[in-house]
Amino acid sequence: MVSRRDFLKLAAVGTCGSAIHNVLSPFGGMMAFADGETSALSNGKVMVVINLAGGASYNIAPPFNSAYQAKMSNIFPSNPLTLNSEQGLHPALASLKQVYDEGHMALVNLAGHANENRSHAESTDIRMSAVVNGSMSNQSGWAARLSCAMGGFLTLVSLGGSNLFIEGSCNPGKSLSNLNSFGEDNFWWGGQYGAQWLRDVRDSAITKANAPQNTNAIFVQGAMVNLQGLLEQIEANTNFNLPVAMPSSSIGQQLRDIAKLIAAPGLGARVLFAEQGGYDTHANEVNSLNNNLSQLNAAIAGFIDNMKALELWDNVILITLSEFSRTFQNGTDGTDHGHAAPMFIAGGQINGGVKTPAPTAAQTVGQYYDDSKIHVDFRRVFYEAISKMGSYDMNVIFPEPFTNTVYNSIGI
Repeated sequence: MVSRRDFLKLAAVGTCGSAIHNVLSPFGGMMAFADGETSALSNGKVMVVINLAGGASYNIAPPFNSAYQAKMSNIFPSNPLTLNSEQGLHPALASLKQVYDEGHMALVNLAGHANENRSHAESTDIRMSAVVNGSMSNQSGWAARLSCAMGGFLTLVSLGGSNLFIEGSCNPGKSLSNLNSFGEDNFWWGGQYGAQWLRDVRDSAITKANAPQNTNAIFVQGAMVNLQGLLEQIEANTNFNLPVAMPSSSIGQQLRDIAKLIAAPGLGARVLFAEQGGYDTHANEVNSLNNNLSQLNAAIAGFIDNMKALELWDNVILITLSEFSRTFQNGTDGTDHGHAAPMFIAGGQINGGVKTPAPTAAQTVGQYYDDSKIHVDFRRVFYEAISKMGSYDMNVIFPEPFTNTVYNSIGI
């Protein structure tokens, strides 16, 4: 036997936990799903955020000026894909180049914020919370604040793990490791055996021959019936094959599940998060970056092909994010932690092009593109994307004023 308190503690630590706190009431848990009014299909735009964890080098969108190439002499990408006379894309990003040529991929240069630091953890928290000057100890994610404004049980979903991006007290995001296991193999307690134990407890609570004899038992049984029903509904609604096969890489499988959640009827997914690691390239950046971007390119290509085949590409706003960019070349053919970064935005209704100028030779001094060279506050990109999704109180989603940068509008 397990006490109600211990059961709830165990249930709360995994993906089921991110679902269970929304359905603990034995009554009406199934009503938590979005209806047609809040679904992605009826409301239009869906945001997909891909975090390039580790701090992606500016070589993902290398400037062509001679000063930059001199500072990246051993690691400047061979045969970059030309966007304009000033800048290109890493050659592994051919799919994004195709979207750019179609007029639906935008590049924002030198995105950042004032008083940047070079800590992975702190910089990631700032990007996830969209709070630069506040304490991280009590912050929610900006996507969770948006989810609160939107409502709906599956409005905000992470396929890239639980993190500050989806955390909040009003309508937090749901973290699903994948649509096959719903994260149930990721419990900290007991590994796969702990997850199996929890499933067994749930099944036992649902199928118990004798009716519950006390309030606690009734509460737990009702919650488990609701949770099982929710999982079964998600599974049923996403149990279909996409038109285009997705790659087997981690980012490929995350975007596969994101494509299914967007296309699934009645689930109401609006903001979806994926993450690809490996961008902390202190050494041997040429090979590391090429491998990572090749996987990313294949995953994005498959995702876009599926969205087009399902006639949903016009609903998508896909944005890349990273905690910072990197320095210029170091002594080990890599790059170290830097500041201002490029961001990509793509989608069938995105106004493409290079939205803020590539870094110039005059700006390419010192070790990296620092605060003094920032063109646009990174929050401005999300602000404009959210504005395409509906009318929301932006002062709640972004409680701090943006940095006074050169570009107050980027026109995506």
